[in-house]
Amino acid sequence: MIIPLIVHERYEGLKPFINCSVKIPNFGFGFIEAFVDTGSPWTVLGPRDTNRITGRFLRKACSSRPRTIQFGGITVNGFPITNAIFRVRDNNNNLITIEPKIIYLLQPIGKDKKRVQATLQLPSIIGMNTLLENRLKFNFDPFNKTSSLEKV
Repeated sequence: MIIPLIVHERYEGLKPFINCSVKIPNFGFGFIEAFVDTGSPWTVLGPRDTNRITGRFLRKACSSRPRTIQFGGITVNGFPITNAIFRVRDNNNNLITIEPKIIYLLQPIGKDKKRVQATLQLPSIIGMNTLLENRLKFNFDPFNKTSSLEKV
């Protein structure tokens, strides 16, 4: 099973992204484009995706208090979720389910306009926790601008 990724020029270089659906049972569903980041220990939904998927139910969707996370040079609240379900299509158009043990829903800390605006620019990320837990090998060819995840 090979899951093709999309390679974009963003954040000062070539970066792999995955298009997938995200379901947080009883609280929301939506489609996202997430950066596959092998340098990130966590999987996170960026603030824009968090707001779109959970809406006003964010605090109800989270069973525990937020964790303070340093992310992209910005300190944010990360609300832990343990029942998120990601779905994506593989190269044969089969629907693949990816279930991380934990993801964090990112939100700004405070009401400062500059901080909130900066936080809203943070992307959703598929981090190492999800790759390892779901036994997904990351492949990246910068010369041909191709990338994929492969079940091992």
